[in-house]
Amino acid sequence: MKKRVKVVSLIIIIIALLAGAFYLLKDEILPQPQKLTIIGLGDSLTFGVGATEGHNYLARIEAKLAAEADIETVTAINYGVTGNTSTQINGRLHEDKQLQKDIKKADIVTITAGGNDLMGVVKKSLLRTTTDSFDGALKTYETQVSDIIATIRKKNPTAQIYVLGIYNPFTQILGDNAEANAILDSWNAALTTISKQKNVTFVPVAKEFKAAGADYISTADQFHPNDAGYALMAKKLYAKIKEQ
Repeated sequence: MKKRVKVVSLIIIIIALLAGAFYLLKDEILPQPQKLTIIGLGDSLTFGVGATEGHNYLARIEAKLAAEADIETVTAINYGVTGNTSTQINGRLHEDKQLQKDIKKADIVTITAGGNDLMGVVKKSLLRTTTDSFDGALKTYETQVSDIIATIRKKNPTAQIYVLGIYNPFTQILGDNAEANAILDSWNAALTTISKQKNVTFVPVAKEFKAAGADYISTADQFHPNDAGYALMAKKLYAKIKEQ
């Protein structure tokens, strides 16, 4: 009888010890819900011009991630400014103290830049625009985007950075213009090359926008994406995030 009591007592002690160990180590044993912070840095595409309320790509990606079972909360902070070129975006990154603080705590940083750089060349050259007109602007663009990524990396060594590609909003007007395609391809190729580094991913969207024509472009300005266009951007971005 005494032996049985001792055995039962020993079993109870072992169970208690195991339960205590599990309680102390449960955060390491069981996967814990994530709390994600996303920073959207860029131009009007990040801001969401052309989208209805809550339907820009940043809001959509926030909702997609928040719906996942292993994610507790998602906080998306929008630092998109309409009309910004890559140089202006880079300037804000170096000067805006709150942006710098938010970058430090980000898990994901998304970047849109380039549309206003391209439009700047078009406006300056007007009807005399050729592929040569874009060469100098492309070099500046490459320098600025590279510095944006390097600055983010200095502030936050582990954040996943996603660089969204540039699309041609004038496909329905210009048609399949070989010169426009060549320019766009060279700028997206530059982004592809810049993104070939650790924790940096290029998200191409030009092919889908070209195929959709006017279906992805806002009728309000014939330039920015509409809700369908932003949905496509969010879909492509989400797919890249899930690959990580």
